Amino acid sequence: MNTLKTVAVILIFAASTPLAASDTPRDMQQFNVTCPATKLLPVVDAAYHACDNGYVDGSCERFVEVMR
Repeated sequence: MNTLKTVAVILIFAASTPLAASDTPRDMQQFNVTCPATKLLPVVDAAYHACDNGYVDGSCERFVEVMR
């Protein structure tokens, strides 16, 4: 299970690195106005704990998808 935790940490780090957008939509007036963390953190936390408690019903794959 330790290897799985290591992979999860690496995925979190890789997913959290900033990415630059090449083009923005013409109608976009604001960017990053509200922080998505309040909605995303409970989903990430639930997916992580489901994967950490044991590989059941694709829980680790769901965690990876949530991180994307």
